[in-house]
Amino acid sequence: MLEKTFFMVKPDGVSRGLEKEIFKRVKQAGLKVVQKKKLRMTEKQAAELYSPHLGKSFYPGLINFITCGEVICSVVEGENAILCLRDLMGVTDPREAASGTIRGDLKEKNVLNAEGIIKNLVHGSDSPESARREIGVFFRPKSGIQTLLFVLLFLSLGMSFVPVQAQEGGIPEKQNTVTDYYGRVNAETKIQVEDLADELRRVTSVNLEVLVIRSTLPLDADAYGRRIYDEWDVGRKEKGLEHGVLLLVAILDREVRIIAGEGVEYILTPKVREEIQWGMFPSLGRGEISKSVLIGSTAISRLILEEWPRYEKRKESRVDMRLLPFVLFSLVLAAFLLALIFGKDFLTMFGTVVGGLFGYFLLGIFGAVVGAAVGFLINVWTARKGESEAERAARRIYEEWKAGRKKPEGGARKPGSEEQGGRK
Repeated sequence: MLEKTFFMVKPDGVSRGLEKEIFKRVKQAGLKVVQKKKLRMTEKQAAELYSPHLGKSFYPGLINFITCGEVICSVVEGENAILCLRDLMGVTDPREAASGTIRGDLKEKNVLNAEGIIKNLVHGSDSPESARREIGVFFRPKSGIQTLLFVLLFLSLGMSFVPVQAQEGGIPEKQNTVTDYYGRVNAETKIQVEDLADELRRVTSVNLEVLVIRSTLPLDADAYGRRIYDEWDVGRKEKGLEHGVLLLVAILDREVRIIAGEGVEYILTPKVREEIQWGMFPSLGRGEISKSVLIGSTAISRLILEEWPRYEKRKESRVDMRLLPFVLFSLVLAAFLLALIFGKDFLTMFGTVVGGLFGYFLLGIFGAVVGAAVGFLINVWTARKGESEAERAARRIYEEWKAGRKKPEGGARKPGSEEQGGRK
């Protein structure tokens, strides 16, 4: 019998980065994930989810645990999905779970938290009634009245309807990894893009977000994309990072933009971004919005994952080539001032600049300061050494010249000898 059930990766599974392995096992079991989203559960949602345990001694600790971090909620579909998923998860206590189950294979060494709550990675509905109730907590369908009002509103505005946020240059509310205000990205594509984004964050810390809208007017695509990037904090500046990528698709404008943060622009150069954007246009032209979004997201994710080790080595280097013009200007100015103060020549200035650049490429800014100082001192010492040798040579020549004047040709004579001979 085809069933739908609720399945959740708990905070301990998400914090350990196990969601990809867990959902891989779910799919290998022949089950299909039809809806999925990551969220930080509120106390109200937690109370609804665990309402059958209300009044039990472990209830407060259970609420504290499930709200302590992000979870991934999903709807799973398949033949006898409830029983199949329960078998795949294993028994409640991971220490007693069989090998081959999620809890048995992926458990931690210490399965109890500080409040004595078992950290067992996942949760799944135990009956069709529980499945309907738990799915309703996180994936609430719109009521018939809400749907009717929405349809009437849409018809009243006509097919030229454009979201208010885009028309007024406002900021649409972020939904999940894929925020679709056009309504043409299917659930399967959203799940695939979320998987790509999760892996990207886990391996590289780069955050990928996708926004699909009808139009960016009155702003142009670049200005609108940059505004969304900043307002949504795609680069996660709050965490001290600038590792973010926003994929913006404006359907009616026929515009695609990739907004990259400073932390990844060495990888996603303007040329690379343009190539990815052009690769999405054929699918967009055929109206295959989901396929186009998946193509762009996959290209971004794969490129960053491939280039990240090289980027990490570059980041470890203390040299920032963007500062090189500033460093060079500073060294030339410092060399000029030192030459003026100490009365030195061009060679001293040149040695100061070369020493500073050498130090910068070795040790960064600190190395530039040390290298410039060493270069200046070496040139001063060399100049002084050269001057002392010249002085010694001059004295030697002078002494030899002076000694030669004391020895007239024909041998030495006593002073006054000619005068005495004349008198005779």
